[in-house]
Amino acid sequence: MTRAYDALHWLRDLRDDELVVAEQTLPATAEAVIVGGGYMGGATALWLARAGMAAVLLERRGISTGASGRNAGFIAPGLDRPFSAAVAQLGQASALERLQYTRRGRDLALAVITELGIDCELEDCGGLTLASSDAEWQVLRDSGAALRAAGIPVETLERDDLAAHLHVPVPAVFRGALFNPETLLVSPAKINRAVIGEAERLGARVYTGTEVTALVEQPDGRLRVESSRGAILTRRVVLATNAWTPLLAGYLQGRIRPVRGQMLVTEPAPRAFRRGMSTNHGYEYWSQRHDGRIILGGARWAVPDRDEGYYAEEVNPTIQAALARFLFETFPSLAGTAIATRWAGIMGFSRDGYPFIGPLPGRPGIWVVAGFTGHGGPYSAIAGRTIAELLTRGRSDEPVHHFALDRALPEG
Repeated sequence: MTRAYDALHWLRDLRDDELVVAEQTLPATAEAVIVGGGYMGGATALWLARAGMAAVLLERRGISTGASGRNAGFIAPGLDRPFSAAVAQLGQASALERLQYTRRGRDLALAVITELGIDCELEDCGGLTLASSDAEWQVLRDSGAALRAAGIPVETLERDDLAAHLHVPVPAVFRGALFNPETLLVSPAKINRAVIGEAERLGARVYTGTEVTALVEQPDGRLRVESSRGAILTRRVVLATNAWTPLLAGYLQGRIRPVRGQMLVTEPAPRAFRRGMSTNHGYEYWSQRHDGRIILGGARWAVPDRDEGYYAEEVNPTIQAALARFLFETFPSLAGTAIATRWAGIMGFSRDGYPFIGPLPGRPGIWVVAGFTGHGGPYSAIAGRTIAELLTRGRSDEPVHHFALDRALPEG
């Protein structure tokens, strides 16, 4: 029998009861309600439970069936742009604080994986950002120098150095690369399922198949969380809904936009890659996992609208064809490898490339953790912990001012 999510590579080995919780009656009240059963919602539930606050988590479909089960499986500390560009935009101190937040996020994710003994296909192998043009190579060299000056353990690799990171001949298109030894490869859905399971063990309650439709302020200051299965009264709501957040929090209209990402995975192929990899300013990203399968995403450049503005998780044939051409033309030894499955997922891109983590202006009791611009992996554990600290302690030692919802944003 075919399941609804069998096309999603990361969900293929999970049982139905690991994705969808059996039908239950919603409680009338809750200390806190989390909307969204992905990376951010799961991490928030865990850290709230560890702080003694048992939240109710509502997910409209199944656990990890959104972007957290549709991505490339990277936890790669870094920003949405080269570090040299971030320094030019923000200044050295601000860019470094944001980067260090993602590095702490990577370390925290690894600590949680280790502590909980999560079997998530972990590969602590590092990642390469490959330059496919002279201009991109200059940017990577500049960023490498700036990162090393800031004490970040990256390495700039000349073209002759690349052979040590590949099992196939180095394609002529690549000029060099930046190596980040901290990049992890994981099964995101397995991490999230285990994190949510631990939150449940500590008292959190999870309800799938429950779509939240409105958040209504009540005269006593509480919020009425209206859903497809009834309503819950609470004083704290966390929207961990990424691209869908503006639909429940109108304040974020124009601040977060949906962007559709396209992915494919091959059948097991001869060993070609030793690391997680990306190129073309991040437009292509891929890895070859322990079973020989190659997971590849990107190529949004292949269509005029860059696949932006869509909530439909539909495969785009033009982009999928561009992905296949990239793989087989760049690495001819892989030609003939069969593609096992293709899928699409919706990412939430913020207007300035940095996430929103904090209270929703003008709506007391509503908090947001969203807008990760395709880089949710390194933020997953630490953003959940940060929002839990804000709810339970009223503060966090993390640099949350960088992620304020009401910060000034560029036009457009």
